[in-house]
Amino acid sequence: MTTSKQAAPRPTRGAATRKKILVEASRQFAVRGYYGTATRDIAEAVGVRQPSLFFHFPNKQAIVEELLRYSLERPTEVARQVLALPQPAAMRIYRYVWFDTHHLLASPYDLTGVHRDELMDAPDFHEWREKAHKLRRDIQELVRAGHVDGSLRPVDPVLAQELISGMNLNTIRMAHAGRPTPRVDVPTFVAEFTLRAVLADVTTLPEVAVGAMALPLDPAS
Repeated sequence: MTTSKQAAPRPTRGAATRKKILVEASRQFAVRGYYGTATRDIAEAVGVRQPSLFFHFPNKQAIVEELLRYSLERPTEVARQVLALPQPAAMRIYRYVWFDTHHLLASPYDLTGVHRDELMDAPDFHEWREKAHKLRRDIQELVRAGHVDGSLRPVDPVLAQELISGMNLNTIRMAHAGRPTPRVDVPTFVAEFTLRAVLADVTTLPEVAVGAMALPLDPAS
């Protein structure tokens, strides 16, 4: 006797509407900015009335915080994990950059608008600004670790981190600008591009890449 495979649960109508609100809000924030976007603009883009939007999110700030949660929480956790691993820093940086690029490309949201200074410097988003600062500090610490273990050349940690963060933002823009999809494995290309700039010995890149992708990461909770 055979049994059919159980069908995967479909998202409820409410969950689908909530996701659509986040998608359309992210597009509005990318074009108009946080302060230039009204909840009525988001509701109109979604095709619902404002009371329906407020059923899912009490206000505009709650929408942004959900987008920031997607953008920052898992990358911050991955950075914390790789920072604690004993492998050479070059491998750990490669793994982090690969993960973050993949994470951003997989996002259904245009996150460019939620990382603008007008929003991240606002008092209402102090908690998320601190999370972003913590992530930058962890990346800088990885670069310093590479100086100690000799896997990286002595590049300025802050500059290296800013370049990595800048590439991530450009990855978001590329994914949502309607440009043709590059015919390459983008996460691998970005990780290799980054490591070529900072490796003490660039001939070790193939070994670094293999080791990096074998690093254990806890699954998302």
